[in-house]
Amino acid sequence: MRPRIVLWVSACGLLVLMLTPGAMAAAADVERAVRAFYKVYLKLGVGGVPARSQQTQFAPVISPALASLLRDARRAEEAHRRRTKNQEPPLVEGDLFTSLFEGAHAYAIAGCALSATTAECAVTLTYVDPHDASKYTWTDHVLCVRTRGRWVVNDIAFGGGWDFARKGHLTDTLRAVAADRAP
Repeated sequence: MRPRIVLWVSACGLLVLMLTPGAMAAAADVERAVRAFYKVYLKLGVGGVPARSQQTQFAPVISPALASLLRDARRAEEAHRRRTKNQEPPLVEGDLFTSLFEGAHAYAIAGCALSATTAECAVTLTYVDPHDASKYTWTDHVLCVRTRGRWVVNDIAFGGGWDFARKGHLTDTLRAVAADRAP
């Protein structure tokens, strides 16, 4: 009976630590960073690797490492287009930032787990097919880092469970494209 009391007291102590004003402020900052990212994403409606002008709009909401990978992938796409005289499809077709080829029309942050310098947010994404109004919903995980005193998006772990869903991580896809091979 005594070990249960110790466990309960420990769990309550952990809960109190998680609910401190500093932790709540950090969680709010992470959610704000994720919302800022999806605001840009939804506004741009990017297909494939974003153009340089689109990358400029993403720059304030993503990490320098992710920005660098996007630039490398854009250069690879441009080289591929020149080499193939635009006779082959791009290395990345469809939505780059979600599990679904068509992308998402809406999102909701389902929750975030934080450490001192990283955070992971489960984000429920929704796509509504314009042809028949059918609705597709899935959860991807947005990985954030604290850079220069603020939270930014560093990667996305794709969570779609259907056969043709984008798999793995956004950064893996970008590295494959930068190496000039289709993901």
